[in-house]
Amino acid sequence: MKKPFEEYKNCKIKYYPNGATKITCFNDNVYNTKPEIRKKRGKYKMLTLTDRKDNIKATKEKIFDIAYANADLWQYFVTLTLNEDIISRTDTKEISRRVNKWFYNSVSRKNCNFLLIPEYHKDGKSIHFHGLISGDFNFVDSGHKDKSKRTIYNMTDYKFGFTTAVKLDTDKPPIAVCKYITKYCTKDTAKIFGSRYLAGGRALKRDLPTLKTFFDYDKLDSEEISIPNTDRKIKYAFIGVLE
Repeated sequence: MKKPFEEYKNCKIKYYPNGATKITCFNDNVYNTKPEIRKKRGKYKMLTLTDRKDNIKATKEKIFDIAYANADLWQYFVTLTLNEDIISRTDTKEISRRVNKWFYNSVSRKNCNFLLIPEYHKDGKSIHFHGLISGDFNFVDSGHKDKSKRTIYNMTDYKFGFTTAVKLDTDKPPIAVCKYITKYCTKDTAKIFGSRYLAGGRALKRDLPTLKTFFDYDKLDSEEISIPNTDRKIKYAFIGVLE
């Protein structure tokens, strides 16, 4: 049975801790204001339209939300590799178990907060990670600099392989690095662990206050994007954000 029209809204507004607001507005009512109930393995799980893991765009949005909502936490942008002599570079079960365990131990031991996205090497089999972290880790100057002349550090606490870390510039708005990290979320990353990111930390904010409501689509002064193979169009707007 089709759900009543009034249960659907055309606009979603997210509120970030720094006072910024993101508006996502459709020219059609697409947001269900009531959670769907789906049966899974004999239990009922509450889901919403934006919770579905098979949607890469929705997952990128979630990664951005976590990154931006915790912008005040992040200290370094890191790349973490895996040394075959220490850990498998291709066994996803071993990697997930051991890397997750190490980082969650670091939450209690190093006051760690992390957001990591796995990525395949060019061979399509070996795995490494890109991400944002904070915590009481030990960093040493590698003697190298990146293209922006920033010092590249090595994280000596990490025990599974080679690392690079670049300290985030606190004088610049964080939105750029939060957008940048989402580029690592691709169709391929879904094949690695069955999810597209790892995140944790005692101070980590995962969910944002969100309002689903009606908004006059034509009055939103923003670029209009057409959704392929549909009559739907969408607009995005940030309020209170410095690019």
